[in-house]
Amino acid sequence: MFTVLTALALVPAGACRKKPPADGAEPGPQKIPGAGLPKPVKKFRGYYMPLAEGALFRDCETGALLWVTGDRFGLEDARSDVKPAYPEEGVVAEVVGYLDDPPRSGTGAMFGGTLRVISLENAAEKTYRNACHPWDYWGIGSVPVWSLQISRMDHVIVLKDTSRSLAAQFSYEDPRRAGDVITWDLEYKGSKLGVRLERKPCRDPRSGEAFEFMAEAVLDGRTYRGCALAGPAITGKPYLAPTATPAPAPKTTSPPASPRPTASPKPA
Repeated sequence: MFTVLTALALVPAGACRKKPPADGAEPGPQKIPGAGLPKPVKKFRGYYMPLAEGALFRDCETGALLWVTGDRFGLEDARSDVKPAYPEEGVVAEVVGYLDDPPRSGTGAMFGGTLRVISLENAAEKTYRNACHPWDYWGIGSVPVWSLQISRMDHVIVLKDTSRSLAAQFSYEDPRRAGDVITWDLEYKGSKLGVRLERKPCRDPRSGEAFEFMAEAVLDGRTYRGCALAGPAITGKPYLAPTATPAPAPKTTSPPASPRPTASPKPA
C-alpha cells in the first residue's frame, strides 16, 4: 500500500533535512519560496498521486512535491477514467490552480507547499513519452501488450500486462550488471519477477520505434519479451520522442506523348 512512508521515499534526498537557525529556535516546515504570497492562477503539469490520507502532485517544472486541495474530485474521476492498474498508480495531469502554504498539521504539513486545484484540463496514463520526472528504464512489448517501469525516484518496479488487466508492483532494488546485460530478481509476497535487459538494437513491431535494449521479463513463470530504453535518471537527458519520418511522395510519371498524325501525300 502506498503510505506516507512511501511518499516520503519520493522526496529528493536532502529535502527533509533541517538546519537549526543560529538562535537555536525550532525551524518550521521548509516552504517553497513565495508559496504563501498571493499567486496568479496558472496551469500546472505534473504527476497526481493518491494517498490514503490525501493526495500529492509532483510538479513537472520544479520537481516539487505538493499537497493537493481543491477540486480533487475531478482528478479522482479522471484517474478512474484512465483505469489505473494498481491502487496507488497516479496519472499525468494538467490542472489550473495556485500555490499556497502547506497545512499547519497532518500529513500535508510534511511537504513544501499546497497546490489548490481550481479545474482539471486533462489527465492521461503515465508512459515513457509523458513522464516528466526521471525514471531509470522502461520496457514495452506488443504480444501481449505489456510495459515495465523501473524508477529509483518513485521507488518502484512495476510490470503491467494490459491484455490481462494485471499489474505487479515491487519495491525498487539496484540491478546487477555484467557487460551489456542488466538484471533484477525481485520477490514480494510469494510473487517473483525477473528482468533482463541486453544492449542490442530492438524495434517494437506495433509502433515501429527503435530502442537500445532487448527486454525480457518473467513474472511467476509467464514470459514477456520486447524492447526497452534508458530514461533520464540514467542518461541525464530528458526523453525526446523520435520524429516520424514522412513517407516519400509517390513519383508521378507523365504518360508517353501520342504520336502526331502525319499528313497523307497529295496525289499528283
